[in-house]
Amino acid sequence: MAQRVRQGYATAWGSTETEILERFSAKIPLGRYSTPEEVAGMVGYLVGDSAGAVVAQAINVCGGLGNF
Repeated sequence: MAQRVRQGYATAWGSTETEILERFSAKIPLGRYSTPEEVAGMVGYLVGDSAGAVVAQAINVCGGLGNF
């Protein structure tokens, strides 16, 4: 999904997808996209007993990407 977004911006801005990735990565507080393993770690936590009190929450596992 992120790749399609970068392709769209590259087309709209007359740039390359690599340049768009660099621009986006510079704005992500983590400095990169989250990995599937990081997302899976949150899912693993949420399905476990220790997350029993976590209800009705939207949790972004995005490295801060959703902050801009």
